[in-house]
Amino acid sequence: SQSIIYEIRRDLFAHLQKLPFSYYDSRPAGKILVRVINYVNSVADMLSNGIINSILEFINLAVILVFMFTTSVTLSWIILARLPVFIAVLLIIKPRQRRAWQVQSNKNSNFNAYLAESIDGVRVTQLFARQEVNISIMSRLVQEWRKVWLKAVYISNWVWFSAETLTQIVLSLLYIVGVYYMGGQVVQPGVIVAMAGYLYRFWQPITNLA
Repeated sequence: SQSIIYEIRRDLFAHLQKLPFSYYDSRPAGKILVRVINYVNSVADMLSNGIINSILEFINLAVILVFMFTTSVTLSWIILARLPVFIAVLLIIKPRQRRAWQVQSNKNSNFNAYLAESIDGVRVTQLFARQEVNISIMSRLVQEWRKVWLKAVYISNWVWFSAETLTQIVLSLLYIVGVYYMGGQVVQPGVIVAMAGYLYRFWQPITNLA
């Protein structure tokens, strides 16, 4: 993964050296820096952490599934019944989440661009006494960034909220069905408690992946 990031950074810098003057005339330096540094850092984080964590989560799921079905097939299917509902919720949330983070990225790009330009041109700012004007512009950019960031986090947290809500519903069904069958001496109390523990261990990797 680090070799890939090295090649991306090297190729990006080499590409920037060959771009025409019109590219730099039409874009603030801050926007260029965001694409070269922040975006590449996001890719680096995905390659170094995201892929490895995803593989580990899938391994956890496979192991937990084996333990669940070994303990109780009926209760295991009750736990898995939540999966289609959760997938449907994700299909609704994910497009909105992606658009929200794209807007946040654009606002962050504007903020960094203005910050870089302001630092680079601070002498001109002081010469023409534009400190108060620039501070007001910066305040507006920061407020816009804060607003879209809160909205993106709010939408993203719906994944966690949906997962926790569905977990509690399935947990209730697990106890209800377990007690119902236990009346016929099919399920022991220890099995119900064990399956409740597997429920949390099974859905935690799915929530992380989501």
